[in-house]
Amino acid sequence: MAQSSDQFCGYCGKPQVPGQRACPYCGNPYGGTYSGPLENAHDPTKLTPPEGTPKPSQPIWGNTPGPYSGAMPSVPPPPFPSFSGNTPPPQISGVMPLVVPPPGNTSAGIQIQGAGKRQLPVGKIIIGQGVALLLLLVFVVVLLVRPSSPTNPGVGQGVVPSATAIPATATFPTQAATSTSTPSPTLGTAPTPTSTPGTTVASGVASPALPLRLHCDCTDRVLVTINQIVIQPDQNRMLWSLTFYNNSQNGAGASFADGNFYLQQGDQINNPAPGEPTYGATGPVIGTFSGIGLKAGETKQVMVTFSFLPYTNTTYTFVSIMQVDCCGQEIVRFDLVLFTFK
Repeated sequence: MAQSSDQFCGYCGKPQVPGQRACPYCGNPYGGTYSGPLENAHDPTKLTPPEGTPKPSQPIWGNTPGPYSGAMPSVPPPPFPSFSGNTPPPQISGVMPLVVPPPGNTSAGIQIQGAGKRQLPVGKIIIGQGVALLLLLVFVVVLLVRPSSPTNPGVGQGVVPSATAIPATATFPTQAATSTSTPSPTLGTAPTPTSTPGTTVASGVASPALPLRLHCDCTDRVLVTINQIVIQPDQNRMLWSLTFYNNSQNGAGASFADGNFYLQQGDQINNPAPGEPTYGATGPVIGTFSGIGLKAGETKQVMVTFSFLPYTNTTYTFVSIMQVDCCGQEIVRFDLVLFTFK
């Protein structure tokens, strides 16, 4: 809190003592200010009022000898009052005392009496300025090294750039999806085959109609008929039920040698393609010379297995070459048959 000038002695500048009309330090009445001439103005150590001026009970500043030469008070002066607002500073006569640091203290961090703050040493100030410059240099380097932002905000942010935007009226050719995953097989069952591009696994025969009797340009002693075809996707197989009938008056044997009973992918009648994949069958009449024996007029049922699954929208060519009796004494080449599945 700031103190007004009427709270100090106008002669010695010391604070007024409440209840006193005169300053107990200099003996002058409160409310006045000494403005007369000073003697010995040429010597600041002997500044004294002229004759006739009331003598203070306490010496005026500059008249008391001290350990230092010059105008030095014997007692440290009181703290300077703080002023706020429009309050004028107190008028103090005489010479303002100097504040001299104690001997031996020559460092830059001198604590000024009444200031209440400690100045930083010059060394710390220099170090602080160096650290600030170093941080500024690092910041500038980071700005220079960092890559510039893309000019096209859509690229790399999951947004289609406007230059390559797809028009709303665009049309695209339809194409069936391609499945590349292979299902894991279940214990005890064969794995389900994957679909080829543009096809799915069939569930039945589309053509020809069954039962179907196989024909040949010959006098066939044994007639062969395909009665039923069952597709089992969970078993990864296709079962064919066949009927063999001995149409002769004598006994006969019927069999198909290895590679003489199979399906080949594609229309091998109208567009032969020998390189297309083939799928052979297995059973009691396939891959053997003896096959089955048939008495005259006898009929027998035989089941053969294809270990693959046909696909829809795909044509297969059925090839069958039968040998009658042992060791291929009579060869019957049945006509090729085109199969499609649904």
